[in-house]
Amino acid sequence: MFSKVNYYMNTIDSEFNRIIKQEFELMYDDDLSKLSVAYSAMNNIERMQSTRRLVKRLEMLKSSNRYVKDIAVYVSDIGSTLATASSTVPFPTDEFFHSPMSKERLDTPIRLWNDRMFISFPFPERAFLGDLGRPSFVVHVEIHTKELLNDLNRFVSHEEGGTVLADSARSWILSDRQDSHFQDRILAWLDDTTAAAQTNGAGTLSIQDRKYMVTYQRALSIGAVMLTYTPEERMLQPILKYKRWYWLLLVVSLFIILIFSYSIYSLIHRPLVRLLQSFRSAEMGKFQRIGSYRFKDEFSYLYFQFNQMIERLQILIHEVYEQRYRAQLAELRKLQSQINPHFFYNSFFILYRMAKSEDYESVMRLTKLLGEYYQFITRDGHDIISLDTEVRFARTYAEIQNIRFSRRIALQFPELPATMDAILVPRLTLQPLIENAYNHGLEKKSAGGLIRVLFVEEKSQVTITVEDNGEEMNENLLAELRRSLLSPDAVAESTGMINIHRRIRIHCKNKGGLSLSRSELGGLQVTVAIPKEENEHV
Repeated sequence: MFSKVNYYMNTIDSEFNRIIKQEFELMYDDDLSKLSVAYSAMNNIERMQSTRRLVKRLEMLKSSNRYVKDIAVYVSDIGSTLATASSTVPFPTDEFFHSPMSKERLDTPIRLWNDRMFISFPFPERAFLGDLGRPSFVVHVEIHTKELLNDLNRFVSHEEGGTVLADSARSWILSDRQDSHFQDRILAWLDDTTAAAQTNGAGTLSIQDRKYMVTYQRALSIGAVMLTYTPEERMLQPILKYKRWYWLLLVVSLFIILIFSYSIYSLIHRPLVRLLQSFRSAEMGKFQRIGSYRFKDEFSYLYFQFNQMIERLQILIHEVYEQRYRAQLAELRKLQSQINPHFFYNSFFILYRMAKSEDYESVMRLTKLLGEYYQFITRDGHDIISLDTEVRFARTYAEIQNIRFSRRIALQFPELPATMDAILVPRLTLQPLIENAYNHGLEKKSAGGLIRVLFVEEKSQVTITVEDNGEEMNENLLAELRRSLLSPDAVAESTGMINIHRRIRIHCKNKGGLSLSRSELGGLQVTVAIPKEENEHV
């Protein structure tokens, strides 16, 4: 019932919308425009030709839709109605459109006049008439109510049921039955229940101690609703006929289902649940053997293979952990061994020039700094050191470089906050970044060079920033450096940023690392992030 009323309502809605669309197309017909605007300026031949063409088009529109009974146009300047050749009945005059009801903006273009149904549109439309008074012309399409009623009769699924088609304002109602009281009760039910706010649906209605099944569908575009009703006992009669057999079958089925369910539970569900629980435990890292199974079936084989798998996994996991630890340790050793500071050569040449110029005080200072630097580089200590030790070593390196570049490069190197002293970092984390700024960022800077080091402590991590005001950095070079830093196949140069990034990632379990950006000073800004969760024990 619901599918049928939905289909036919959509069909009627589509046909009515097609009629409305054809009316609007007719309203902009050239001949109609001439007759409504320039009729007095046309000669008799032009009037006759325009009238014939207009009537011919009306004939075509009439034959294009089976719901169109007749079509006509009332032209105000002519004072008469132009209709098809077969028209013998009168159409509404302009007084119909000057009535108080016609001036209101209604929800539907469908109107009743002398027990006949019309879809009529004035030109200009009512909303734009204003003080114009009367329209230039009005297009009338008379709906073939007999065809509509024939279609409504096809919807009825039972002789005691019926179908109603009405507009939302109840200004017109079409029904295959003439019982107006019955129609009013059904339409009142439609307006007074929750169905009033719904486009379609179904429900039940009691009239004179009899229950009816009702389905309805609204067509908002034409402001109409169609509903069909059928006595509930007639609709359910085939089902009620076998009611006893149904209950007997239901009881027998429930009994069989209970026996079958218990069998399934005992033979399949329970051992399967145990197996799934063991798999979940293994997934969470609890590798425990599953208990024994009393039957010799497929589950017995699965239990045995699962226990074998758990034993093998325990062995493999132990081997993988050990191998992974050794591999990380070996990679850390290898990466750290690649550190080979380039500035040593220049330092020895500076030391040579100081000795030659007999600047023994500077020689003593530089050799002391070089000794401390060599001691840190060459000693075989821990691979992971405190940030305080790393900063002291980087400051030693910066003082050596300051002896060489003090005239053209300045260094801002603040003291490390005391709360960050014990943070653990890989050796040679900060010094290579300062070296990179000297050798690459400010290599061509003849004067006014600046290197700035910043320490920031956040809630979840500490960050170290090294930036310069070099002029060589551009967006293309920055993008290339970022790609090489993030590439898993990148080859780390000695004291390079890739080397530092990989060692931090190994130390922090694939967290933290380096990030590159454009410095506010104009050059490169390198930010080192060390997660605090890796230093919770400090």
